[in-house]
Amino acid sequence: MDESKDSRRQFLRVAGGAAAGLLGASLIGCKADGRPMQTVAQTSGKSTPRKKPQSATVVLARDPGMWKGDALDAARVEKLVLRAVRELTGADSDAKAWGRFFTAQDRVGVKVNCLSGRKLSTTPELSRGITTGLRATGVNPGNIIIFDRTGDELQRAGFVLNSDKNSIKVVGTDDPGVGYEKDLSLSGEVGSRVSRIVSRYSTALISASVLKDHDLAGISGCMKNFYGAINNPNKLHLNHCDPYVADCFALPEFAGKTRLCICDATLAQYHAGPGYKPAYAWKYSGVLVSDDPVALDAVCHDIIEKKRREKGLPTLAQDGRPAQFIATAADDAHRLGVADLNAITVKSITV
Repeated sequence: MDESKDSRRQFLRVAGGAAAGLLGASLIGCKADGRPMQTVAQTSGKSTPRKKPQSATVVLARDPGMWKGDALDAARVEKLVLRAVRELTGADSDAKAWGRFFTAQDRVGVKVNCLSGRKLSTTPELSRGITTGLRATGVNPGNIIIFDRTGDELQRAGFVLNSDKNSIKVVGTDDPGVGYEKDLSLSGEVGSRVSRIVSRYSTALISASVLKDHDLAGISGCMKNFYGAINNPNKLHLNHCDPYVADCFALPEFAGKTRLCICDATLAQYHAGPGYKPAYAWKYSGVLVSDDPVALDAVCHDIIEKKRREKGLPTLAQDGRPAQFIATAADDAHRLGVADLNAITVKSITV
């Protein structure tokens, strides 16, 4: 990527190109020359019990100057993402910071959330910050794939689809060359077929979620983001999505590969989600970063609750949609991270 090109258009030309879809089996199953591609081993069922973490750190980075009217300053968003990851690791360079989580040999899937269109989805601007960080560690652009469940949703969120093997890919699981595994992966109450971008392409994952309210789960955050990487999310919404969000994320394809959680809080929404409702959206001008998915969701939940209180709204629990999946994800059966705010260090920075 030409780092001197700061506009969103230039980023999308490099990261997205002009291709409209995945080129057959060049990504999944075969290389472009027709030879078999080495794939990541598939896993299903219960994973090895995890050690229950006792503490976690979340970086909350904000830049009030990132908005220029209704447009994001792509360069400032990129810098904020990079600064937040350096703050999380304590490293003095992007290469060292991102190198804590990724190696030059990784194939990294970046799961974005594009359900709500351009206004309330993971932004291309934030995604550029992620790809810049990955490239600082030596990850080849051809080994980075930005994905969500459908190509149409990616395009509506401002991404340009691309399957060129030598550049950053932007692909939906619904592309004919991708699809879902034919066999179920099992965890707790969840039995789902996982996107082959996760199971066969990616050695590592980043959850790039959005800070927003959800009409059933309370919030839509890092863990629930992976509902967009399974074939049957519609089956997992009973009881405020509990324990389904925790069980889904506990699938080894997700919990075993997710190295970093980044929440796009450039524009956030505190009520009437997950679809975009401008009356309840506000320019939070922020990015949240953690290597603990539960802690990130707990802090996102706290931010939304505080905004609801500021606006005179009841708590999510009082509104009949408690985000109880967060506590479930931290319980002894799941051990996915830390839910107790008292055990989470929030490093707040403003630039």
